[in-house]
Amino acid sequence: MKLLVDIGNTRLKWAWWDGARLQPGTSVAHVDADLERAFDDLWAAAQAPSAVHVADVVRGAAADALQAWTERRWGIVPRFAVSAAEAHGVRSAYPRPERLGVDRWCALVGARAEHPGALCVVDCGSALTLDAIDAGGRHLGGLIVPGLRTQHQALTAGRIRLDAPGEFPAGELPWLASDTREAVDHGVARCLVAFVNDAAERLREELGEGMVRLISGGDAPFLLRWLDGEWAHRPELVLRGLALLADEADQPEAAGGRGGLGG
Repeated sequence: MKLLVDIGNTRLKWAWWDGARLQPGTSVAHVDADLERAFDDLWAAAQAPSAVHVADVVRGAAADALQAWTERRWGIVPRFAVSAAEAHGVRSAYPRPERLGVDRWCALVGARAEHPGALCVVDCGSALTLDAIDAGGRHLGGLIVPGLRTQHQALTAGRIRLDAPGEFPAGELPWLASDTREAVDHGVARCLVAFVNDAAERLREELGEGMVRLISGGDAPFLLRWLDGEWAHRPELVLRGLALLADEADQPEAAGGRGGLGG
């Protein structure tokens, strides 16, 4: 059993992987958190995994804390995923593949494994990313914009609370507001919905009606209510891609980091 960890800008997600089935765990905030205690709560009672594989956007304090904990508790040094030029039928659009965010790379690998055709892949967290793959597995590139809470924070500096998704009215996306908080909430939501709808429609025109739309990330359930077309919600998309890269990297012939994971 392998432990897979996805460290985003603000939250850490994890899962167990037995080579066939992903067993998702919880999601925890890691910014300004007592990570040693958090890791104790999550895994101290668990049997030691055969390996620990990590997708980390910034390789910062959370990754250092995770490595210190796994080495002390299990004697295991985690392997950190790196974006590659090609893996599992996906060919990166980046001239320097390692500069593609590893979370995006894992999501693309996971998406391609599930749908071997044209894809629009959206991941909406602190940042909202959108990437496209054509029917042949060629990554066409992507776009990045601030996510829901990042945009809200930029406007309000935290002085106005963001409505929880469940507090937004059901049905049509709200229009004009008569309250400052609602004006910010509705405006930011409209920005992201319009962005995703416009980009996905343009990709559909380029890639054809068979293009599959996949969405992941913490704000996916919120945005899905107002997105055009048919979208498949895939909450564990990054971890699914990481699982494939982990299995490839752990093969004996993959020694030296081939397959998208480094030391």
